[in-house]
Amino acid sequence: MKNSIIQFALISMFFLAQLTTGFGQTTLASYPSNSEDAGLDNTLAYRAKLMALALEVEGYTLVAADLTTLAEGEKFNGYRTCYADNDYTVVAVTEAGVKDLDLYIYDSGGRLVDKNLTTSDEGVTMIDFSMLRTDEIRIMAKNYKSRSKYKAYQTAFIVAYKAR
Repeated sequence: MKNSIIQFALISMFFLAQLTTGFGQTTLASYPSNSEDAGLDNTLAYRAKLMALALEVEGYTLVAADLTTLAEGEKFNGYRTCYADNDYTVVAVTEAGVKDLDLYIYDSGGRLVDKNLTTSDEGVTMIDFSMLRTDEIRIMAKNYKSRSKYKAYQTAFIVAYKAR
């Protein structure tokens, strides 16, 4: 499921980038690009919106979004109540330049629920998990490697669920 959401978002980015209004400008030209990559708009807001859309298409309901900045070596901790008998997805979408963002989910007792140590080339890290009982989870992310050690990169966290 994780791969289908990422694939949908990437196909959407490619498709939208191909829509032109003349002279090769995309219809998304109103989004300022902060990416060094040519061709696709890589702003965080744009990429996060595409991930949210992909989750909604998969039947998820968005329940939370957090925004923070993470420099290389920094951590983020966020808390969210998750309810029994639901499947959850936590997605971290980073600004271009983050090369290794790890994502961890812990239960209220501090036990590791799941982790994802792989960041896609598009700056997306994602975890799917199910809740057997209602509990407060801790979402922890760490930026292990970035293009620049001295820049704090914007990172959006999206939490979504669907009933089993």
